[in-house]
Amino acid sequence: TTLSTGAAPPAKKRRWQPEVAEEVTAAGPGAGGAYPLSALAPLHGAELFALARRCTPNIALFLPRNVDLLELATLPGLGQDENVEVEEAWMGWKCKAVTAYFGELAVGNGYVDVEDDEAVE
Repeated sequence: TTLSTGAAPPAKKRRWQPEVAEEVTAAGPGAGGAYPLSALAPLHGAELFALARRCTPNIALFLPRNVDLLELATLPGLGQDENVEVEEAWMGWKCKAVTAYFGELAVGNGYVDVEDDEAVE
């Protein structure tokens, strides 16, 4: 199931059932300055994440390049030892967007240890 905040909401309300979704992707438009998750529409980014989390732990959020990464890393419902992988999408010399991966989708080549800023393989 794909859940996109860039499209109009469905005309008919649907109940979300955890067994139907494997991955959820949310998209939001970019603007100047730091982009708070509260600016996502029609739902606040934290609400959208919580709804997606009820369906699956494997979530990919496609977000503007200037998203607040600290807010992203401290979303309610994230486990203490859970990794979040952030991938930048570059076009030429400019970063256009970021994708944040959660759950089993956050399995890149390594991760950055926030405490000492060293890549861990």
